[in-house]
Amino acid sequence: NLECYNCGVNKTPLWRRTPDRMHSLCNACGLYYKQYNTHRPLHIRNKPSSNTATIHQQQTYTTTVPYMPPQFDFDDSRFKALVGKMSRKQVEGFLGVLERRCDILKQVLSEDHEC
Repeated sequence: NLECYNCGVNKTPLWRRTPDRMHSLCNACGLYYKQYNTHRPLHIRNKPSSNTATIHQQQTYTTTVPYMPPQFDFDDSRFKALVGKMSRKQVEGFLGVLERRCDILKQVLSEDHEC
């Protein structure tokens, strides 16, 4: 039974391989890796509904209120495992993104404090 090395799904229209041919990737992760030379991020993994109205509602919700899945916890083991698969250059780029987002969060908190 195959499982995607990146996202963990076990059902896909086409199985692909990592460039080193050591691991299986689902079609979506394989195509993403081929195009961007990096693994598909976690937030891209959710399949949207085929219903246009539902998609619009989901987009409106996610742009106004961040979604926190019920199983969300602060166990960093999966994060560490995923980061461990990245090259140094990828980790440095990812760190830059995180630092910018932390600055945004600090700005939001300071604006909230001023009110």
